[in-house]
Amino acid sequence: MTDMVTEANSGFGLASNGDMMARPPDLCIQVLKIWAKLFSGEAVWDVVRMIGKALAAYGHILERKSQT
Repeated sequence: MTDMVTEANSGFGLASNGDMMARPPDLCIQVLKIWAKLFSGEAVWDVVRMIGKALAAYGHILERKSQT
């Protein structure tokens, strides 16, 4: 799973901390951001982009919580 996240981070240009073994909350946030990016692309239905925006917002919320 961590290898998949590392590969996706490099493909999407997301920041990566370089750790081979991310802590579970960090890994969850990274996976959430990847899904958000996938859903934020071109789509036939607007609801898909809306889901991407909601996932991205939730990822930011989780990121802020994990930093405190």
